[in-house]
Parts: sequence; structure tokens; C-alpha cells
Amino acid sequence: MKDNKGTALAANRRVMMGVGGACLLLLLYPLWGSNVYGGRNSINDQLQSNLFVENSGTCDNEVMFGLEEDAGWWLCWPKEYKASKRDCKILSWGIQDHFSFDEAVVKAGCDVHGFDPSPLGLSSHKRYTEMGGMYHPYGLGGIDKTYGPGQVPFNWPGIKYLQARNSEPWTLKSVVSTLQDVGHMPASTISTGGKSLMVLKIDVEGTEWDVLDQLVDAHWDQLLLELHFPPTEYHLSEVGHKKGFVVTRLPQSGLYNAMFPPQKDYIALWQQIMRVADMWKYSFNLNDRARACVEVYLTRKAGL
Repeated sequence: MKDNKGTALAANRRVMMGVGGACLLLLLYPLWGSNVYGGRNSINDQLQSNLFVENSGTCDNEVMFGLEEDAGWWLCWPKEYKASKRDCKILSWGIQDHFSFDEAVVKAGCDVHGFDPSPLGLSSHKRYTEMGGMYHPYGLGGIDKTYGPGQVPFNWPGIKYLQARNSEPWTLKSVVSTLQDVGHMPASTISTGGKSLMVLKIDVEGTEWDVLDQLVDAHWDQLLLELHFPPTEYHLSEVGHKKGFVVTRLPQSGLYNAMFPPQKDYIALWQQIMRVADMWKYSFNLNDRARACVEVYLTRKAGL
């Protein structure tokens, strides 16, 4: 690569914004080259940090619950399955003020619980309850803790309602504590003939990385998850036609790492989940031109 400090700095100032409140992304491209901060990172360093996430699972009956363009999510819904509150439980973290998915699974007969401590979430409490769901005014976190105003440790720039941070105290609870609150059912993987369906839907603007290790041991049949990768550290790209996607850890200079130290090993965390689950579907947000957010759909492997 030619050393061009002007070009690199210009690229470093690029800003991409997701439309419609999807993701606000500040793209600070890492600078590398023999004369830029004195560092050099080869393309081999970059390739060695790649992770291929394959569509290894299958689903015989994909059903969209809710509006696809407005908070809808897919479920692998067994044919002729008649859900009831006794054998179908949905936990939905991150509802804000639009929850078409939650409403649709309530109508399908499931026991649905929504979690959101944000102002938009709290404003939905009455409507959420009236449509048949159970609203919980706390969010998802790595530990059980109530944070004072402005103290919630956001790991992601977030969409607009998170930019203002929490103006009131927010309570966050771990996956384990939340499951104890709502009463979880033993996971039985409906696709193998089980009679219960336990679904976790998580869209929490970066906090998912604080709980991935908890999800490995938690009880669930299907996991619907929006993953947010820091765009300064990772890039996502597709491989073939819906065969999967590649997570690439971007090369960075020594000074860059000193200024913006990586918070977590996102690839290692994700590999923990893939040991117990198969991905059968994924989708990128069309407004996320930086390719840093992806929705993934997982089913737990039989016996795990």
C-alpha cells in the first residue's frame, strides 16, 4: 500500500449514519503504513483474524412474525404447531415503542415478556400490557445492578434514544436472573419433536456482548440476536449467496490501539455460542452501509 497520509486522514473522517434509527456509526478507519504513526500491518495479519460464520442450520418453515420493515423477526415455526402460554414462552429484550414481533407472537398464543428501561420502552408499558404481553421495566446486563442517571455502561454508540443515555435510574439484570423472574421452561428443541418452545429475542444495542457467555448455559430453543460490531475494529462481509458472513478484525496501528483499546474479543465470544447453536438465517440492515450490525437466527443443537 502506498503511504498517503492525506488520503488516510480523509478516510478517517468519514461518517456513516443509519437511516430510520437503526445504527449510528462513526467510522474511524484505522491508519496503517510505514509513515503513518510508524506502524505497518500486513494483509496476512488481517486475514488471520477472520471468522467465517456459516449458515449451518436449516429451517423447514420460516415465518415472519410482525412487520419485517418495523421490528419484525423470523421464527422457525414447526408446521401445525399450536402454541399456548403453557408451552411457548418468548422473552423480548429491547422493545422501544414498536413491537410488532411481540404482538404477533401473543396472537399466536405464546406467553410473551418484554424488557426495556428506556424512556421509549416505558412509554409503551400500557400498550404492551393491553395487547397481552407482560412488560418488565428493566433491561439486560452482565450483572444485576441499578445504575444512576448517565451511568449505564453503553458498549455501542447506539441509536438516538441511547445517545442521551439514561436520564433516570435504570435497572439491568442478567439472563439468569431474568429467567428466574419469568419462570423458564426446560429447553427441548422443538425441531426434534419437543413440545415446548423457548425463544430469546435480544436487540440491545451492544449489551449482547456482556451476556453471550450466559447464553451458552441458558435454556432456549431459538435465539434471535442483533449483533453490533464496533466499526473501528471489525468489518462484516457476505460470502456467496446467503451461505454466511465473514467477521474481519481490522488491522490497527500501535498508537491506534493505545488510543482506542479493544474492549472485548468479539470473535472469541461468538465462537462460544456457535459451539452450542446452528445459524439458519441472517440479515444485514440495509441502511447500515458500514456493515457493522447483523441479525442472526439460531437454534440450539440437540442435546446441548
